[in-house]
Amino acid sequence: MKIFICIIAIALTRSAVSQQQAPSGSFDRLPQNQAISQLSSAQMQRFFNNADSVRVLTGCFANLAACPNPTASSIAGQILSLGAGGSCAPCSAAEQSNMNALVKLFVESYRTKYPAQFEQVKPYIAHVLQN
Repeated sequence: MKIFICIIAIALTRSAVSQQQAPSGSFDRLPQNQAISQLSSAQMQRFFNNADSVRVLTGCFANLAACPNPTASSIAGQILSLGAGGSCAPCSAAEQSNMNALVKLFVESYRTKYPAQFEQVKPYIAHVLQN
């Protein structure tokens, strides 16, 4: 009987842990202070498949100080600190190349999947949109 109870307890614990795992595209799946220049295209695409994450990030652009998620705040802050066209002063050539691709994917994904949110963010990232 004790073995049966232990097995049930283990099964319930595993179920609870698997249910607590962050959904794909969640900020909780990224390390805090993740350099956006080191994100992959796949990570960016997963992010834009998570409407909750996009909603949070959109709010962070409008008020970085009130951003409720540290990772979202870091990402928004990094994007806001980019130069014209997405230039990244501290980035290596390889990181800048990745950044250029990510900025393009970021803008295209925001614009096509979340047009209303993109319009809210556009004034804050106008410098990034410059060619």
